[in-house]
Amino acid sequence: MNKAGVTVRYLMYPRAGPGSQTFIKSVSAWCADDQKKALWALFGIAKEGGVLEAKTCDNPVQEQFELGQKIGVTGTPTLILESGKILPGFMPADQLIKLLDDQE
Repeated sequence: MNKAGVTVRYLMYPRAGPGSQTFIKSVSAWCADDQKKALWALFGIAKEGGVLEAKTCDNPVQEQFELGQKIGVTGTPTLILESGKILPGFMPADQLIKLLDDQE
């Protein structure tokens, strides 16, 4: 995506909500010393993501969750385009790039 000139910003939306294990893990990932590695471990993408160490810090997870609820996010992933259009669900990168190109 970045190679195609698309900027991706990730916001946390732990669907089970505040106090849930998913929420706690989201905070831990945000507060991790190696945030990228922790996020990969959280999302289960990396083969060697390691154990997600429990951590806390000042973080935006609650605010990001509330924003998601306010704008009607019901699941993940959810894409929000610069235009404000909301696209629920996964979309392969090539399809997303084509959609973005078609909007210009």
